Amino acid sequence: MKERINAYISTFLSILKIFGFWITLFFIARVVFLFSFGKELIFSEHIYELFKAFIMGFRTDTMSLSYFLILPFALSFGFFFVSIKNILLYRKIYNKILLWYGIIFSVIIVLGIIADYYYFVFFADHLNILVFDLFKDNTSAVLKSIWTDYPFVRIVLFLIIVFFISRFIIKKICKTEVQIIKNHGKLKTFILSIVIVLSCMVLLFTGMRNSWGTFPLRMENTGVSNNSFINKVGLNSFFCLQNAISAFQKQSINTDIEKSIKKSGFSSINEINDAYLGTKELINETPYNEFLEKTPPNVVFVMMESMSQFLMEYHSTKMNLLGELEDVLPNCYFFKNFMAADNSTISSLEEILFSSPLHPISQSTYREKELSSSVTLPFKDKGYQTYFFTGARLNWRNLENYLPKQFFDIVEGEKAIEKLISGTSKNEWGLYDEFVFDRAFNQLAENTAQQKFIYIMTTTNHTPYGVPLEYKPYPLTMDKIFKERLKINPVIAEKQLITFQYANHYLGKFLKRIISSDFGDNTIIVITGDHSRPSLINFSKGDFYKNYTVPLIIYVPKKYRPQHVVDTTRFGSHKDIFPSIFNLTLSKAKYINSGNNLLTTDTDTTYFFGLNHNNFGFSKNGALYVKEDLYYTWKNSDFEELELYNDSISFELEKLNKKVRSRTAVMEVFIKNELKTE
Repeated sequence: MKERINAYISTFLSILKIFGFWITLFFIARVVFLFSFGKELIFSEHIYELFKAFIMGFRTDTMSLSYFLILPFALSFGFFFVSIKNILLYRKIYNKILLWYGIIFSVIIVLGIIADYYYFVFFADHLNILVFDLFKDNTSAVLKSIWTDYPFVRIVLFLIIVFFISRFIIKKICKTEVQIIKNHGKLKTFILSIVIVLSCMVLLFTGMRNSWGTFPLRMENTGVSNNSFINKVGLNSFFCLQNAISAFQKQSINTDIEKSIKKSGFSSINEINDAYLGTKELINETPYNEFLEKTPPNVVFVMMESMSQFLMEYHSTKMNLLGELEDVLPNCYFFKNFMAADNSTISSLEEILFSSPLHPISQSTYREKELSSSVTLPFKDKGYQTYFFTGARLNWRNLENYLPKQFFDIVEGEKAIEKLISGTSKNEWGLYDEFVFDRAFNQLAENTAQQKFIYIMTTTNHTPYGVPLEYKPYPLTMDKIFKERLKINPVIAEKQLITFQYANHYLGKFLKRIISSDFGDNTIIVITGDHSRPSLINFSKGDFYKNYTVPLIIYVPKKYRPQHVVDTTRFGSHKDIFPSIFNLTLSKAKYINSGNNLLTTDTDTTYFFGLNHNNFGFSKNGALYVKEDLYYTWKNSDFEELELYNDSISFELEKLNKKVRSRTAVMEVFIKNELKTE
């Protein structure tokens, strides 16, 4: 047994030494990268952040290299299966494989570093999803460009040098020989062998995940500074390429307009427009309003993480889910028959911001495109300053690079807000909501003569659930009925509910703070959830639709309130938010008519309906799934419970079907035209 374990330890040490050699290559590359592209950086002002970037670099390098070393690590287990007399022969064969494996991957690593270097020269970024566009271009032209624009011959010569240097170093590494296990007795040797093998496996597993948390190290976890260049220092070509491949696989954006028309079930764009818009135009304009011309309000939009409407319905004094938000709701328009556009944050974000049914644009090859459907644009055209604040890391979903293209003047995430707000704390997803609200309030208080549009995206109410240690929860006693509907253990559910309560409580404090401020009577606040939280409750056949429901809450100061009574029982979804807000806040402003104005007095020509995932729709007439061809009607007039409809399709449900299909199609066609435009 001792011969086997000694051979195993020797080969594992060889693997560790090769890892050390490769880590050194990455370190040298990182230093070269820093001095090549960071010439404008004043190093003395960023010493600590650069140190953290290099630590992050070690982590991303370790993660990439751990995957490279899976094969030699797996082959090392062969020493426990060959016969004792063949151990030396297996070691000889293994060393030969390790030598050439190490040489080949050394060259591949250096080639990846060089490719990433020149990619950064051109794109000012590491390898990303745009690299796949190279394969869509004229191949011969690309090859010619590589030959003429880059030092191809010198690169080849350099790789040949790397080959021989690697061969020299790895050949020496393969001679590693140790005799750690000697005459310890069979039982002790067996126990030591198990401990050593398990330790090596744990070491490799740790390297591959680079985290003992819920998730492995991901791109959104690599930010160490609010300086985007410093954040790039900690990345390597293979980590970025892996992220690019993942993003490419998720990309489902096809700009074939005919495909959208065919999929919609309509015969032409004109038929689609007629079904969705009727006599209206896709590009609309708000009416002239002298009061808004003279006193345009601030607009604050808050997209709350997992703000579920069905969960808010369980609020009571014994199970307090709202905190201070409860005090503000009576003074707001509160739409409860309302759905999220989609069931993931990025999809809902892009639906709200651009009315796009195609996702994710922010990580696609079209991420450099400005979209005229951006809700920021009408505010910009009216002289507003535009802001995006989130507690998340801005490299999540490429927001750092994407949002400035969509007419936001200032985009701030975790790192920037940490520097501006003292005493911050955070969880795995970013800063706790209260600090993001503090940042937004401070911005509103600054230069109050300047109108502002602020988009806030919170993150706290997300698994793994948790709140700041100082937070003292309100009572959260789950009654028997609620416990019976739980999908999960009550202890875990309580953690979720505390986090939900915390998020709502600090949202309420934020609203109160604005309302009581000097600029409170000049600030409109709009709140919704990015999506619901279906993982908590078991829904019945009749209320399954609550899986998709989120609230729409609008606080409007008295002087901006419509003169008429607003019907808050209307059905809607994210598509309707900004058509409503533009008409409430802007005079003579052009916007994309992507949804309904929920605040309108027009009930004759407006068909109010909600849409989720471009497939499920609901209205006062019932509900349906388009792809599954399932139809439902309401059991009674309180719109609480649906029942499957088995009769021939009614005129009202057929109209809902057309609205759902045509709205998806009309915005798909619009966005595809935008993306295709040079």
